[in-house]
Amino acid sequence: MVICPRCAFPYTEGGYVVAERGVSCSRCGWAGSSTELLNVDEDQFVDPRAFDMFFEFLHKDISPLIGRSLMQLGLVSEGRSPQELKHLAEVLQDFSRAGLEAVIRKVLNPDGRDEDRTAVSPEG
Repeated sequence: MVICPRCAFPYTEGGYVVAERGVSCSRCGWAGSSTELLNVDEDQFVDPRAFDMFFEFLHKDISPLIGRSLMQLGLVSEGRSPQELKHLAEVLQDFSRAGLEAVIRKVLNPDGRDEDRTAVSPEG
């Protein structure tokens, strides 16, 4: 089984969508190379809803703290214009997504051996 590296949604062999330039996840919309999918043994599988709850925790509880810190450090603007608020929201979304992806990789690959988890391209 392979899983999406963004949302941990499981796909059986060939169950993911092969797009013109790679693969895409029908659950979260992630698109990338088939080599970015993570191979997971059935006994290592974690219900993706657990990762959803963790993402919500990151996004709703941790991201506001990070946002305030980024503003205090001057790394993002403290302005309130729609463009500035949109930029901050994108930064925090990216932070939450990157944190979730790191946790997915660590939980499902605790030894850090990414080469053992790299999916083989459907083309061969």
